[in-house]
Amino acid sequence: MKRTLSSVGVALLLAVVVLGTIAIRAPAAWLGDWLQTHTKVRLLDARGTVWHGTALVGISDGRETTLIPGRIEWDLDEIGPRRLAARVSHPWLTMPL
Repeated sequence: MKRTLSSVGVALLLAVVVLGTIAIRAPAAWLGDWLQTHTKVRLLDARGTVWHGTALVGISDGRETTLIPGRIEWDLDEIGPRRLAARVSHPWLTMPL
């Protein structure tokens, strides 16, 4: 019984570590996939992670995508139930959003 409890504890710890690693290292392409299914915005050639990354931005009408010249860069600092703290910058912007 003690051995089974130990095995369950190790499996639970491993699952927490794997899920934590995925959450921290989630690729920026996942953000692009989410935006594609929920908005008309497309992130192309996304690099980095969901938390800090760069990408080309396009607007799609469903058949074709119009690219905005230059790459955007973002940093997500905090995500809460009702709050999202992020910084987005682009060469055309005079200051980060």
